[in-house]
Amino acid sequence: MDDKKEILIQGDDQLSIIFLPLLEKGANLDVVVGGTLRQLLFDQVGIEHAYIDDRIQTIFLNAKAIDDVDQTVIHDGDVLALSGAMPGLVGATLRKGGKYAALRKEISGTQMASSSRHIQGKIRLKLFNTVLKNIGPKVLLKGVEILGTDLIDLLKQGEKELKANKARLFVRDKEISIPEAISNISKQDQCQIRVIITDYLTLYK
Repeated sequence: MDDKKEILIQGDDQLSIIFLPLLEKGANLDVVVGGTLRQLLFDQVGIEHAYIDDRIQTIFLNAKAIDDVDQTVIHDGDVLALSGAMPGLVGATLRKGGKYAALRKEISGTQMASSSRHIQGKIRLKLFNTVLKNIGPKVLLKGVEILGTDLIDLLKQGEKELKANKARLFVRDKEISIPEAISNISKQDQCQIRVIITDYLTLYK
């Protein structure tokens, strides 16, 4: 855990878009577990209650569809997937609290009483469609943990776009080039990245 390579990436307002695919694949977040799903999304991820209730339409926790964010407890190692409305009967069936929820009872998660023990842990978060677009930049700003191999691939494939968005990379407050970052990251490294749109020097005065 302490061996993670922490990389801060700062650039123009379109920079986050380059990194959003990482959240579709899934990225790890350091969070306090033991509370409800709503507490996680509001208190730790920073998603407003109205957005949780109205815009996040499909929720999967460990491959089980979730209907009640106030009764579902988050545990260390959980895999959480969030999506906006999905089309057709499949979307209607998977929608949280929807009238067709009974049709997918075999893949629905069991509601759990709130845990009294809140501890530091880690979850894997996946975002899709409108939730990815709307919430992804906020998640990237807070920081996510990804494998070195995924970051290397993104830096290599997106180097042109990164430069176009005036991306700057910092490790321990020292600016490094994209080639330097690639050469210093092992494929098996755990990399903690933050993607910041505001000016780095202003933010860290």
